[in-house]
Amino acid sequence: MALIPRLALGAPRPDLVVRILAGPVLAREISVAVLRSASNRAAQELVSALREQAALVEERWAG
Repeated sequence: MALIPRLALGAPRPDLVVRILAGPVLAREISVAVLRSASNRAAQELVSALREQAALVEERWAG
């Protein structure tokens, strides 16, 4: 038996059984920091892309 986050599950395998835990949902916070001296267009685009991907992951696992 092991506890792993949903994102680490990958593709289903016939030799494993996955069970969702009962009780409060665990959560994590992921942050990104950018130096003021590096806050150029590329850094802004990176942060924007990270936010978009985080929203997609949240949407996928919310249901």
